[in-house]
Amino acid sequence: MDAGQSQLHVKLQAPGPGERFAVLGSHEAFGCWNLTSGVQLEWRGSAWETPTPIPISPCERVEFKFVRIRPGGLDWESGPNRVTEFPNYKGDLCLQGIFNGESILQPSDAEIDAEGISTPDTMQSARAEDDADLWQLRYHEAVKQLTAQIPATLRAVR
Repeated sequence: MDAGQSQLHVKLQAPGPGERFAVLGSHEAFGCWNLTSGVQLEWRGSAWETPTPIPISPCERVEFKFVRIRPGGLDWESGPNRVTEFPNYKGDLCLQGIFNGESILQPSDAEIDAEGISTPDTMQSARAEDDADLWQLRYHEAVKQLTAQIPATLRAVR
């Protein structure tokens, strides 16, 4: 891993064994929308996960979708592509998603508490610089989630 890269772990909440899933996207590590080059996910007991972490450089913008792999072809998630920009964060990141549902990018050591707020269990030992990066990551995710809740007709009004 380059000094400026993070390791991305992907977790997908979807039906369990018996199906197959992958993540495809605009980034080379996501296969440039090609199934044979994309990231096949493996069932790990409670979620579909990347077999190995994906190296990601900070500030890269990636469009992606989860796909269900069936004998007759692919079932793409409905709706527009998911879009994320990876923050300037020096640590492992986890992209968690639900097939045809929400997704969130957060530090790998974060947990979701009862209110749905990310709280890393290592916050007390984090350096001030990492705290600022973490705050920025959470801020951008919150803005993205709030923007997604605004009806498209209101977003188009300028």
